[in-house]
Amino acid sequence: MNLLPASHALMPAIRVFRMLLALAFGVGLKPACGEVLREIDAIRHLVGQPAVFGTAVEISGTCIYEANGEFFLHDGSHGIWVSTLTAKSKGLLEDGSGLDGLEVGSALEVKGITDPGGYAVQVLPISIRRTEEGTLPPPLRITAEQLVAGNEDGQRVVIEGVVQEVRVLEDRTVLSMIVEGMPCWIGLHGRAAVDLPPLVDARIAATGAFAPDFNNRSQAVLPKVIISAPDSIRILKPPPADPFEAEPVSLLRLRAFSPEVTLFHRTVTSGIVTFVRPGEFFFLREGDITVRVSSSSTDIRPGWEVKVAGFIDLTSHLAALKNGIVRKTGESHPPPPEPVSAHELLVSASWREFASAHKADLSGHTVTLRGQIRRIDRHSPELPVAVWIESDSVLFPVHLPPDVSLDAKRSQLWQVGAEASITGACELEFPGAPDPLGLYNPRGFHLWLASTDDLEILRAAPWWTTRRLTIALLGTALAALAAFGGVAVLRRQVKKQVSILSHELETKAVATERERMARDLHDTLEQQLTGVAMQLESIAKHPASHEPGVSRRLDLAGRMIRHSREEARRSVWDLRNRVLETHGLPAALQSLAESAAIDGGPEVHVDISGTPLPLESNIGYQLLRMAQEALGNALKHARAASIRISLEMSSERYLLVVRDDGVGFDVSLADPHAAPRFGLIGMRERASKIGASLEIISQPGSGCAVSITLPVSSS
Repeated sequence: MNLLPASHALMPAIRVFRMLLALAFGVGLKPACGEVLREIDAIRHLVGQPAVFGTAVEISGTCIYEANGEFFLHDGSHGIWVSTLTAKSKGLLEDGSGLDGLEVGSALEVKGITDPGGYAVQVLPISIRRTEEGTLPPPLRITAEQLVAGNEDGQRVVIEGVVQEVRVLEDRTVLSMIVEGMPCWIGLHGRAAVDLPPLVDARIAATGAFAPDFNNRSQAVLPKVIISAPDSIRILKPPPADPFEAEPVSLLRLRAFSPEVTLFHRTVTSGIVTFVRPGEFFFLREGDITVRVSSSSTDIRPGWEVKVAGFIDLTSHLAALKNGIVRKTGESHPPPPEPVSAHELLVSASWREFASAHKADLSGHTVTLRGQIRRIDRHSPELPVAVWIESDSVLFPVHLPPDVSLDAKRSQLWQVGAEASITGACELEFPGAPDPLGLYNPRGFHLWLASTDDLEILRAAPWWTTRRLTIALLGTALAALAAFGGVAVLRRQVKKQVSILSHELETKAVATERERMARDLHDTLEQQLTGVAMQLESIAKHPASHEPGVSRRLDLAGRMIRHSREEARRSVWDLRNRVLETHGLPAALQSLAESAAIDGGPEVHVDISGTPLPLESNIGYQLLRMAQEALGNALKHARAASIRISLEMSSERYLLVVRDDGVGFDVSLADPHAAPRFGLIGMRERASKIGASLEIISQPGSGCAVSITLPVSSS
């Protein structure tokens, strides 16, 4: 952005300075060839634009306000804030000689850069130089709209109004006044209150710089005019010598129709004090009308008869006074509390027919009603702030005195759910927005209590509070879940034990039955087959058996008897072999190989790989029988030197292979229905029963491999 004009020889140094500014303070500057702003109005219009940061300015004008070296500079058309403190904090201010002896009316030349400021655009000075004495611009009389809008920030203005309060602070004096019906502040820098005449209730004209107060969002919230000296205030109408000299007004006539315009000056009224919040407010009652009076007085007591001089509070729906001063005129007894219901309080101020429109409402009255405690807001367990009561389905807060503490007994009784009687000053609450129909009905109310004695517990909270009930329900639910979980675990364990016992019983029963069948087969069928075989051998030795037809039939019968006897013996072995049930399929295959090994016969090897998985007893039995059949065929027909049984186990399948290095055969030419091959039919049937696939791979002279594949999912 633009820099201040400099000689050609200083340009490199200025460029370095600009870079340092940008790095250290985030100030972006335009190229040196850009235009320098010399009119304050042009600077003010930078708001919301990128150029609001760091644009070079050269302005001159007159100081219209000064405080701590910071000031408003006015060029005859507009004013702008020059923040020397911000400039110093960023290391920008090089020449501040013009600040020496700075006062309102000084003529200045300022060179610097623009900055967004907190509200309007401001200038951060790099140099400030005094010139000849300046001329103050004439003050502007701005409208109420301009006061609210804040668009005349920095202008020298004059406003007129009635002062309603003067606050003397450590570094300034603040005047609260009403200007054209709107609140406005006058800020006087320094402790200048000692130099001010009495101003409360005076009509004044104040001349100074317009500088609205703003919030953290840079939004104007309150019109304010700041002045540097007491002589900027001119009294147009002095306050009365005695604040109470005005004609008293009945409480009923506050803010009522009157042909006289006296709304913004002090109003004098009287009544009896019914409730006091020391240093904050009290309720003043006359007949059936009660009015809230804000006051900083701390020595007012209920029962006093007083005169009050105060200003009408325009922010309240019901007539109220603020900044009240009190003069005691006597003492009396305030009216006793009125027993009411929550519904009656709300209805008392609801809109009624015009014939009864002036009937008194209960706002401000001291009342007594009953309800249940629903919530207690606390600073600590002993320091309650407010108690929320429910009565007639209406929830309302009860405000306790500041820093009131509860003793042990009250702390125990004040519990949610307790029924209480509450006595306090009622204050109705009304909507803040205007009603198009003009029907301003109360939306709620709250009570002010003078002490903790005003909340009396009539019936203690039931032991079964919501909290305890919730805890009990949660405990019951947790116990039920634990019980259900225990039952589920127990059922699972019982089911597991039953399964184990059932399996053991089944295994024992099967074993017993197999032993019986083995004995029966051995004692009956095998013995009978042996006897038949012996008889056939005897017949074969008889001469008549040498006839061709008889000899051939005897030979076939002998072979069938031998095969049947071998099958019977094998069945007996299967029935008596309990290795499969006891130790599983791998051990049963090893036992099978050991029983097949004979002297002079082929070597039988067993290879097991993988982790055994549980199999149903029938599936293991069928696999073992197929391995037995394949091994038997290899021993009888293959004339092999070596036979290998391999079992591969995985999570996907079981692969059982019986392989020999014997003579082999042509599988494609084999007749599965021929007598010597009927064992293959049995193997295929067993494989089909358990969902396995059977494959026989063989070629003449290349041995034979019987492969059985069982998917695990089928097991």
